[in-house]
Amino acid sequence: MGWNQSTDCCQWSGITCDHSTGRVIGLAVMNTKITGSINNSCSLFHLQFLKSLNLQYNHNLQGEILSAIGNLQSLEELNLQYANFSGVIPSSISNLKKLRSIYLTKNHFSGVIPSSISNLKKLRSIYLSKNHFSGVIPSSISNLKKLRSIYLSKNHFSGPIPSFSSMKNLEQLSLTHNNLNGSTNATEWDKLLSLKELDLSYNLLDGSIPTSLFSLPLISYIDLSGNKFSGQLNEFANIASSQVDVLDLSNNNLEGPIPNSIFQLKNLSVLELSSNRLNGTLDLGNDILHSFKNLSSIDPNIGNHLSSTKAYYLSFSRNNFHGIIPTSLCNATNLEVLNLEYNNFGGIIPDCFTALTQLSTLNLRGNQLHGEIPAKFREGCSLETLELNENFLEGRIPRSLAHCKALKVLDLGNNQLNDTFPCHLNGLSNLQVLILHSNKLHGTIVCPQSHSIWPLLQIMDVSSNHFIGELKAQSLFNWPLMMAGVTKEQSEPSFIQTSFSGGAKYYQNSISLNFKGNSYQLQYILTIFTSIDFSNNAFHGELPEELGNLNALVVLNLSYNSFSGHIPSSLGNLSQIESLDLSWNNLSGKIPAQLANLNFLEYLDLSFNKLSGKIPTGPQLQTFKASSYEGNQGLYGPPLTAKDPTVTPPTSSEGSNWSSKSEQEWMLRGAEVGFPVGITVFVGPILYIK
Repeated sequence: MGWNQSTDCCQWSGITCDHSTGRVIGLAVMNTKITGSINNSCSLFHLQFLKSLNLQYNHNLQGEILSAIGNLQSLEELNLQYANFSGVIPSSISNLKKLRSIYLTKNHFSGVIPSSISNLKKLRSIYLSKNHFSGVIPSSISNLKKLRSIYLSKNHFSGPIPSFSSMKNLEQLSLTHNNLNGSTNATEWDKLLSLKELDLSYNLLDGSIPTSLFSLPLISYIDLSGNKFSGQLNEFANIASSQVDVLDLSNNNLEGPIPNSIFQLKNLSVLELSSNRLNGTLDLGNDILHSFKNLSSIDPNIGNHLSSTKAYYLSFSRNNFHGIIPTSLCNATNLEVLNLEYNNFGGIIPDCFTALTQLSTLNLRGNQLHGEIPAKFREGCSLETLELNENFLEGRIPRSLAHCKALKVLDLGNNQLNDTFPCHLNGLSNLQVLILHSNKLHGTIVCPQSHSIWPLLQIMDVSSNHFIGELKAQSLFNWPLMMAGVTKEQSEPSFIQTSFSGGAKYYQNSISLNFKGNSYQLQYILTIFTSIDFSNNAFHGELPEELGNLNALVVLNLSYNSFSGHIPSSLGNLSQIESLDLSWNNLSGKIPAQLANLNFLEYLDLSFNKLSGKIPTGPQLQTFKASSYEGNQGLYGPPLTAKDPTVTPPTSSEGSNWSSKSEQEWMLRGAEVGFPVGITVFVGPILYIK
């Protein structure tokens, strides 16, 4: 740390001294490579005038907070964030009467919060998030009248939320991702006049939403998502001056209509109501007589009212709304994310959506929309995600989508589109996910005069269409992310997502794919997950050797086509492959021995081809069921029959010679089987699947 013991310690880096007495009052040793632990005899605990102790971001510093911490009775700030400390909070911490702040975030602390913490009357901030604390939150915490910030998120706290009614100075309260249950009625929320941020998300809370929150004069952030709140949302009173900017009530059991008063929140920028059972009519205008009493519809003028707000994120996904999508949404000029997925909206997609050049995400998946995709996307289009899967859309893939240069995810699967392969989009250099499966697309997938398209492509699904022709290596299989050669262990996991104004939240992309013989909903798309699905088409010809260059590929499905010739031995280079399906083709010859070295392979289907010979022996290929190889009459060896079905059994006169030859043959095979295959290491799959 560069401390020179021959000099005055008050000159050392990280040391603060009182100018009048020369005593050490501050110690800040942050983000260093110091290792080891602290014991009770450490000279640190002799610094009786120490006011601030900051050891944050020392990831190699471990051990417990020892009882000797109680000796530092002048301490005002204790900061041990982002280190490797463990154990419980000692009761001696209650001796620190002058303590104003405790920062213990992101360690391995456990046990309960001692009730004696209520003795710390000067405490203003307590940060205990991302540890392993458990038990109930002590009710005595409400005696800390000066507390402004309480962060207890991502622990294992259980039981009810204690009353915070007497904490008049409380500004931030975060209890997210615990196991808290019961109602929130213990707290009289309307008394917390200083409260600015409230996050109770992802617990087990029930009862009704406390509408008094919305009348608090300073509150700007409310997240109650991922609980069991139920019942109807009542109209909010006295919200004309509300400062609410972010409101997230998603993933609860709310029902009934959305209160019109939500849209009187003039500062509202993020509204998340998805995954509830909301219905009814949104009637937003003071002069509007609009009463579809038995419908689950949105007022046609919703966009006009949103236009007077800062709303840039709007999600009504996974509810029961139906009717048409209001064209007035095009008047919400600040809107960047519009998510209406999994409702029952019908009609056509409003043409004016193509004029919303600020819109980065449009998700209309899982509705009953019909007609054509609007074809007038403009230059300057900001779309990064367009999800229209599971509708009844027809016609062509718009040529004007080529203007959307930022497009990352294009999901048009499960519609009735009738067009050719979208070579006209070959200039979308940011495209990462292309899903066109289950449409009526036809022709070849070879783009003329294109050596390489979509350099960032990692997922391509054109399955269940009417595509024909051969797979041309010179125009396909030049996708760098599929042949990066980066192993799962070396890669830092990150997700495809779309950020938007404010930066605090983002839209998390999710898709549906078929692989490993099943259909999966990927709630998160890892940037190291790669997949090609050309199944259920009319492709023919031989499989190109260049497929083996895709050594970062995780899923390859070429089933239900008319491919012929041999399986390329180069497929043995697919070192990251987890799912390989070549079934229901006309492939012939032997299974390449190189496939036996695919250590990540979890699913294999070579059934119903014309393969022959012995199944290669290796650590993986014998672990699959016989159904993975059935329908290949010339194929044998475990897990199928042990003997070659094409060999005619010997007659009695030939028995002697046959036996000798057979014995030699099996000796050779035995040597092959007996060759050591090394150590098989199981590495978990890289998929996040709901």
